[in-house]
Amino acid sequence: MSKRTQLNINISPDLLRDLKRAAIKSGKNLTTFVTEILEKEMIQNNSFESIDSNELLLFEERLKSLEDHVYLLKSK
Repeated sequence: MSKRTQLNINISPDLLRDLKRAAIKSGKNLTTFVTEILEKEMIQNNSFESIDSNELLLFEERLKSLEDHVYLLKSK
């Protein structure tokens, strides 16, 4: 079994509702449904090859920094 990680994103309530409905229609849970959509999009756009691992690490660090900053602002 492959290692998995969690991604938290903010989406509109309408989009979440539509994703849940589509997942149910497809007979999949929401996680599987959304993961398959994202993987398909990445493969179709060759996005897996367009970012090297160093760029990805830098992006992840920047994202973590932003998340920390938002958390601090919310806790005030």
